[in-house]
Amino acid sequence: MEAFSGGRACRGITIDKYLQLKFIEYVLISTAYICINDRRQIIMRNGPYLKLYKGDIIYILSFIFLCIYILFKLGFYKNIKQNLYLTEQKLLSKKIMGYSLEYKYEEGEYAKIYYSQAGQDYVNVIKQAVDIYFPMLAEDFGLQPEGLDKVTIILYPNAVELQNAIRYDYGEKIPMGVYYGGIINLLSPQFYVQSDNYGEIIEYFIENGPVVHELTHYFTDIKARGNYDIWFSEGVALYYEYKYTNFEWRRDLKEYAREITPEQLKYNFRSINEAAAYRKSFDIVHSYVGKYGEPALQNRIGELK
Repeated sequence: MEAFSGGRACRGITIDKYLQLKFIEYVLISTAYICINDRRQIIMRNGPYLKLYKGDIIYILSFIFLCIYILFKLGFYKNIKQNLYLTEQKLLSKKIMGYSLEYKYEEGEYAKIYYSQAGQDYVNVIKQAVDIYFPMLAEDFGLQPEGLDKVTIILYPNAVELQNAIRYDYGEKIPMGVYYGGIINLLSPQFYVQSDNYGEIIEYFIENGPVVHELTHYFTDIKARGNYDIWFSEGVALYYEYKYTNFEWRRDLKEYAREITPEQLKYNFRSINEAAAYRKSFDIVHSYVGKYGEPALQNRIGELK
C-alpha cells in the first residue's frame, strides 16, 4: 500500500527514523548522566545562594527535556492527546446540537435521530439502514455494538441549515452527509434526489445514500481516536461503502487518480481535484485490503490511536 509508511517500529516509523530516535535518546541520557554527576559541584560552588552558570543551565534544561522525552516514550502524551480530542468532540457536539433544539426526536436500536418536520418521512428508512449496517460494521471494526453508545444523527431539511450547523461553506458541492463532532449530519434525501415520487427517493437513498459511508467514519473515529489523515478516513469509508452497497466512487477517474501522489493526498487533499482525491484514497485502501486482507487494515486503524 503505497501511502502507508514501510519499515520497522510502530505507526509507520522507518528504520532510519528509529535509529535517529535511538541516537537522540543516547545523547540525552549521556547529558543527564553528566548533569547528575555535576549536581554536587553546582551546590558546592554556589553555597547557600543559587547562582547558576551557563553550563549548569544547559545541564538542567537537558535533564528536563529528557524527562519529557521519557514521558512521550512511555505513552503519556497519547492520554493527553486523547483527552484533548474527547474534550474537543464534546464541545463541537454541543455546538452542533444547538442547531437542532427545535427538531423532533426518534430513537432506534443503534441511533438517536433528530429531524425537522420536513424530514419526518425519511426517519424510518434511515433508522432501518442504521439498524442493518451498524452491527455489521461494528463486527468489522472488532467492536461490540451492545457496548457502544447510540450514534447521533441529525437530518437537515436543506443545505443552509447543514452548513450553518457544521460551520463550513461547501459552495455548490453540497455533500449528502458529513461526520463531524462525533455526529452524523445528513441532508434530507429530497434535496439531492430529482424526483417528486416518494418511492423513487427512498429507493435512491437505500442504494446510494450516505449511511454506510458516514457510519464507517464514526467507527474509524472511535477506533483511531481521531488520529488519522482525511484521505485515509475517506478511503476506508469508500471501501466499506463498496463492500456493503457495491457503490464504487467515480470509476471514470481511476486513470486520472493514478497521477496523484501520497504526499498530495496527505498535505493537499482539499486543494487538488477532490473527486479524484477520493478515488485515489479508495484505490489505495482497496488495493491494500486485496493484498493483505481486512484484518490488516483494521490493525492499521487500531495502531493509530
